[in-house]
Amino acid sequence: MKTHPLLIAVLLASASLPAFAVEFSAKSVVSVPQQGEQESRLFVGAHALRRESQRGEQPIVELLDTQSQRMQLLIPARHTYMERPLPPGVALPGRLADADPCQNGVPAGASCRLLGEEMVLGRRALKWSITATHEGKQVELMQWNDSQHHFPIRQELEGKSLLEQRYIGNESLEGRSVERWEVVSSSPDGTALKVVRWYDPELNMPLREEMSNGYKQYLTEIQVGPQAAELFSVPADYSRVEPPALPQGGPAARP
Repeated sequence: MKTHPLLIAVLLASASLPAFAVEFSAKSVVSVPQQGEQESRLFVGAHALRRESQRGEQPIVELLDTQSQRMQLLIPARHTYMERPLPPGVALPGRLADADPCQNGVPAGASCRLLGEEMVLGRRALKWSITATHEGKQVELMQWNDSQHHFPIRQELEGKSLLEQRYIGNESLEGRSVERWEVVSSSPDGTALKVVRWYDPELNMPLREEMSNGYKQYLTEIQVGPQAAELFSVPADYSRVEPPALPQGGPAARP
């Protein structure tokens, strides 16, 4: 599926904003068809994240800090670490939405305005118009943000539906009260991806997502509470090494 650059820019910018920060730890599981499951352990602080996982047979630790705007990769077996600036658009879990995309979610050179509040898909939503120039042509993205949770529940580009997210009802998952949402994401070429999402209002993020292409990701063993500060710092006996050079003009990568 090919996504329009204006939509990508809006989503990346809105995903980088702090909101309803809750500290917690959990096990994260990602299941990819024909590739099996990959597990990691997450520790989420007020401004930082620690992810413990395996890269091949080697344990690794990733640290992301939105205050210092840096990311670090620790190699425990070697007592070394690498460091890079945090790439634009990276957010911590639970910091996924803001009520005003005109202030924080608009690409450079675009214009944005609030058109009002209306009922969409059975929910009260704020309607926004975001206009930008793409390949010499002015294009308009209409976005309706849920008035309660602030995330987009409908998006239209030049009158064509790109996203619809419908609230289905409340359920219980992992011993927590969650909301079930069903999402249809469409691309200009007519292909669509369907997603069932179980959203946790306290954590302000999905606990589980199941996609029509077979991809799944979910959290389990969730423990809400303050996380120790030392989880998000490099041990004193680790030595810094230089990361491999990034490809020129390529996207920012992990250290």
